[in-house]
Amino acid sequence: MKLRLIFLPGLFLCLLACKTNQKNTVKDHRDKTTITNCPEAGTCSFEVLKNKALVIKTDGTGSTYPDVVEGKQRVLKFEYKRNQDISVADDEYTEVIYAEIEPDQEEIVLKDEELSQAKLLFGRLCFCRGQTGYYPVRKGLLKIITHEDQSVTYRFNIEITEVPQVLTEVLVNQN
Repeated sequence: MKLRLIFLPGLFLCLLACKTNQKNTVKDHRDKTTITNCPEAGTCSFEVLKNKALVIKTDGTGSTYPDVVEGKQRVLKFEYKRNQDISVADDEYTEVIYAEIEPDQEEIVLKDEELSQAKLLFGRLCFCRGQTGYYPVRKGLLKIITHEDQSVTYRFNIEITEVPQVLTEVLVNQN
């Protein structure tokens, strides 16, 4: 009996010690994303959602909101989250920019009224009474360039008149 109590934990430790420490060092170069102009008081993220579509819906109060669904397009999502002060209740603050583009488009330049072609949508999400929600972007620039090395530059310059905004210019490079 005593031998089992010693043998079983010893065997268990040997099995754990035999685990390989080798890690996969191969990286997909498409994963490298550089975001310029992210406000210092928060964090930014950028995603390209493939085989999706951006559907702009309206709720019962007449407010618009995005719904990303299965589709044939690419949906771009840029998000800024302000650092939260944990001592303040309801201090969350997020701004989101959505756009929908064709899957094979390598270069896009849309300005002002043309932005509706990409369903460019700005969201301000916070505990800001009367100043939160999603708004179509009608003034600004969306520029996407695919370079010879297949890296892609995404540029958003937007102006929203309905609510205050932190994000006005965003530059993202993906390798």
